[in-house]
Amino acid sequence: MRAFARRLLASLAVASGHRPRLTTTLSLVVFLASAVYLATHMAVETGTDEMIDPRLEFRQAKADLDAAFPQLAETFVAVVEGRVAEEAEAAAAMFVERLQALTDRADDAFAAPLLPFFKTHGLLYRSVDELDLTLAELAAAQPLLLSLADGPNLPELLALVEAAVDPVGGLPDDLAALVAALTQRFDAAARGAEVVPLSWRALTEPAAGEAAAPIVVAVRPELDPTRLQPARPALDAARTAAAEVEAAMPGVAVALTGRLALNAEELRSVSQGALTAGLASLVLVGLVLGLGLRSFRLVLVTLTTLLVGLAITGAFGLFAFGSFNIISISFAVLFIGLGIAFAIHFVLRYQEERGQGQAPDAALGRCGETVGVALAVCAPTTAISFLAFTPTAYVGLAQLGIIAAFGMAVSLVLSLTLLPALLVLANVPPRPLRPQRFRLGAKLRLGATGLALALAVVAATQAPQARFDADPLRLQDPRAPAVEAFRRLAATPGTNPHRISLLVEDAGEAALMAERLQALAVVDDVLWLERFVPSNQTAKLALIDDAFFFLTIPESQPLVPSAADELRRSLQAAATMADADLAAFAAAAAAAARADALALVELEAAIFRFWPQLLDDLALALEAAPVTVDDLPPALVQRFRAEDGRLRLEVTPALGIDGPAAMQRFVGPVQDVAPGATGSPVQIVRAGEVIRNAMLQATLLAFLGITLLLWAILRSWRELAFVLVPVLLAALLTVGAGVVLGLPFNFANVIVLPLLIGFGVDSAIHVVMRTRVLAGAQALGGTSTPRAVLLSALTTIASFGTLALSAHAGTASMGKLLTLSVLATLVATLLVLPEAMRRLRLR
Repeated sequence: MRAFARRLLASLAVASGHRPRLTTTLSLVVFLASAVYLATHMAVETGTDEMIDPRLEFRQAKADLDAAFPQLAETFVAVVEGRVAEEAEAAAAMFVERLQALTDRADDAFAAPLLPFFKTHGLLYRSVDELDLTLAELAAAQPLLLSLADGPNLPELLALVEAAVDPVGGLPDDLAALVAALTQRFDAAARGAEVVPLSWRALTEPAAGEAAAPIVVAVRPELDPTRLQPARPALDAARTAAAEVEAAMPGVAVALTGRLALNAEELRSVSQGALTAGLASLVLVGLVLGLGLRSFRLVLVTLTTLLVGLAITGAFGLFAFGSFNIISISFAVLFIGLGIAFAIHFVLRYQEERGQGQAPDAALGRCGETVGVALAVCAPTTAISFLAFTPTAYVGLAQLGIIAAFGMAVSLVLSLTLLPALLVLANVPPRPLRPQRFRLGAKLRLGATGLALALAVVAATQAPQARFDADPLRLQDPRAPAVEAFRRLAATPGTNPHRISLLVEDAGEAALMAERLQALAVVDDVLWLERFVPSNQTAKLALIDDAFFFLTIPESQPLVPSAADELRRSLQAAATMADADLAAFAAAAAAAARADALALVELEAAIFRFWPQLLDDLALALEAAPVTVDDLPPALVQRFRAEDGRLRLEVTPALGIDGPAAMQRFVGPVQDVAPGATGSPVQIVRAGEVIRNAMLQATLLAFLGITLLLWAILRSWRELAFVLVPVLLAALLTVGAGVVLGLPFNFANVIVLPLLIGFGVDSAIHVVMRTRVLAGAQALGGTSTPRAVLLSALTTIASFGTLALSAHAGTASMGKLLTLSVLATLVATLLVLPEAMRRLRLR
């Protein structure tokens, strides 16, 4: 059987060399067809949820939630930040208006603070004591409201402050906040800085403060399935609306984030990284080949074979799956790094045979029955390492495995067909191999081997500390605007996007579950429809009705700008206030009075910018009426009650979510109470568990599968050990180095260990099988094999290393770990293995 395989491979290589033009023409036709298909069908799916088996229970729970509430599934959010609360609200309203005008849709944006319902009934959501205090503060502000009723202006406001100062008691407490806020604005005007608008809401409700929480506008866009990025038109419209808002309202920032925006950013970074890495990989591999092969024609032959195989493999991937995912898109770099090794071994052996005087046909036949056999062993071992993820629940990486495994088969076929044909056409003059170069440094091998083993011992102490990072956000470019905005949301109380959802059948079950969840220490709040019905409404409405009779809210009037001279005189008068409580205020007023006329006009405009809004909001708030579930706004109800009547509970965390460990502390107790709970925290935690188990399972399957295959081929326990031990040593060095360098395993790089077993075995196979026919391991240096192993490793490093340059953190981590693994394999194969074989005199 082995003799038949050798003859078959030799015959294939010779037959291709006999008809080089026909073989090359057929190969190029397949290449062009594949390239056209690849260019016209390119598609990339983003997101990590879809890369996990949809049959798993937690995936089905998420699918059920998405089906019940489609408006929450495919969305992005706009994070609107202003310097004061009113500014943020005005900017958010303007963003929604512009977005709806650009997309011609009126129902695609939702922000609870913008709903008129909450402006009318907002006072009912406070406790009785808080409401009583708020109304008391409004009563104290009554003189201020009435004094500016005829038209807000700065001279009138300063006169009010001066009149309110008691010669004995000084500044009243209820004006202290106003004076402090005015002092800040006067100081900014004096310095020529931009004056922050005054928050009148904060002055009438001191507990609220001037700091504004970001307003989150949830947008459900209309997707275009014909595009590579279906949400691209909506995201472009949102970016245009955001730019218009920021231009119209300096000091406002609008950032896009959420599922669709993050996916778009990830697609951009992955695509750009894959393209850059692919091109850089080809260039670096070409340079390394030029140094190693020292022949332009041989480099051209090798790269041509590589490009043909790359196009065929890419076309197969799109034909088989319809699109790549954020991991399988890196197949190109993996193919370049591993597929080039097939051609290198064949080309160098061909040159070795030609240098020994063999004719082209004889050299091709000799290559087919020697290195061709080794390649026929390497292709399935590498394919097994790629296919090891296929039986696991990590279907996203299984896709990469299937594509890459097919690529290894393509590399094998092309190395025995197209490559021999191109070698004959290239007609490179034979050049004798100079083996003495590989004997340089032989005296250092023993010391280097000892050092490698010592490093392995150190790595063994570090390997148990290897960890898996399940946070998919850490795979993305940390500088991407959507990522930065998401992290700001997660760090802001009340806007944490890591929330858990739970579906229940009716209000009774919802109330019971909400009570049980609210009792958990890790839960801050549980929202559902009944939670939006204010409690103690009778008492609260009585307080509001009483306030309605003694509070007079004047109609809002637009600002009538004062003349600059009048503003200057009023500031100069304020500067003469001698009360000790007003020292800073008077000094700031005196400094502001020296500002130019335009700065004074802008100062007054900033102070009264949101005065009309205050009066309108107060008038609405005093019209509060009883609220039931039926009175809640439809836009809100649709987010908590499905069309089939089921209710959604939304659980917010009481602790900061800054990593997978914190997420696990949140998810665990919640799912103990509600096993059917879902949402992004549940998906991240459970997907992390699936992928961690898949990595261990795939590594074990790859090792067992490759071991059985090698035993069936080698039929020698000693040779099997010499192939596998360097691989295990390289794996140990890789894991240990990853711990020392702070490179945890993640969604993207978990393929490294199974893949290391595959390509690590390949190098050892070439060394062991070549040694079989030599006088012993000591004669290995006189052949092309060490040079081929070294050159293959260098080209693989050049290829994989380009992944480390990607802006996508997951792709970069895969490149770094793969580069470490190749270096470790090189050390184990060219230092430890030959020395061990030499010591045991393996024939």
